[in-house]
Amino acid sequence: MNTLISLTHKKDYNKIKNYLESLPSKNKGKVFEQYIEYLLNGNGLLAKRVGGRKDMGADVLVYNPKTPSKVDTIIQTKNHSNKLSFDDTKIELIK
Repeated sequence: MNTLISLTHKKDYNKIKNYLESLPSKNKGKVFEQYIEYLLNGNGLLAKRVGGRKDMGADVLVYNPKTPSKVDTIIQTKNHSNKLSFDDTKIELIK
């Protein structure tokens, strides 16, 4: 995460993308979830990573600081080597 945080402070978006893409497949999803949590918290929201194999699609929970006991948004991150098509996205939403 330190590398991602450093690159984020430098606003080096290409290196962030390259770093995330270069991670081993078994680590990529977890690191990406942690990074999303970091970004959301850094933007004034309350985010908590809950991802894992049994998360039922809820990788990151986002809470509004005004109502911190109530989940405001649920984020499901994806770790695919290729972009999801529109049809792929519809299938993921149905799950």
